Amino acid sequence: MTGLTNAGLLVAGSADVENVLIVEGADGLRMEATGSADVRYCTIVNNTNYGIDNLHNGTVTVDRSIVYDNALDDFLTVGCDVVTWSDTRYPDCSFMDDNLSTNPRLEPDYTLQDNSPCIEHGPDPATYDGAPPTDLGGNPRLLDHDGDGMAVNDIGAFERENTALVPEQVLNVEWDNNFRMVWDAEFSAVEYHIYRDDLANLSYASFGVCRDDLDTNRTDLQLDDLEEPAPEAGFFYLVSAEDSLAEEGTLGYATGAERSNYGACP
Repeated sequence: MTGLTNAGLLVAGSADVENVLIVEGADGLRMEATGSADVRYCTIVNNTNYGIDNLHNGTVTVDRSIVYDNALDDFLTVGCDVVTWSDTRYPDCSFMDDNLSTNPRLEPDYTLQDNSPCIEHGPDPATYDGAPPTDLGGNPRLLDHDGDGMAVNDIGAFERENTALVPEQVLNVEWDNNFRMVWDAEFSAVEYHIYRDDLANLSYASFGVCRDDLDTNRTDLQLDDLEEPAPEAGFFYLVSAEDSLAEEGTLGYATGAERSNYGACP
């Protein structure tokens, strides 16, 4: 929402305000006394009045959001005690709950610049529960921007993808027969790593353990695994690429998140 002459959102009931952009209007969010709003992953900036106007003492929480550079202050009657993992200017909430108070460095379209401090500013990705699955632009909500193997959320309405990272995802991992797994070559790879674990352990907090011991030739495009899982159980597998600079690539993408590599192969 942009350029509105009144409030971007007027909240009189209960509202989950998620992945919302409110800019260049009057108030960003205006609360009535009966209103209750959970504001998550929002960007509320450059409005001519308040970012969040809570003069009438509704109930507000702000999490992983950018509420910054609104002309009459970012918050009216909103305390820092209800703000977490967010970036605000006035008031400065950086003294508590992992908040920032610094220029978010936004592009003209209000996405994040590559040097934004809001990139990868969030809690341990193992705590992610799959919601929200995307940002405002439809991209996965958790992306590994710096290539360290951990996909930590950005704050605000948009995630910032880093298209310069290599190696890229290994594609078309599939069974060729009942014991041989194959995959496509990744253009920068000099070797590949295998991750495997029991299917019951698969979660946003666990994407397998390194099982390079299963692969006798890490430079080819196949794995022979003759081990069978326990009855009524199964294994899951992921393959990553490593380049000549010993940089390991992504484990690929789950629903809503790039997979974090909690135990990278040595």
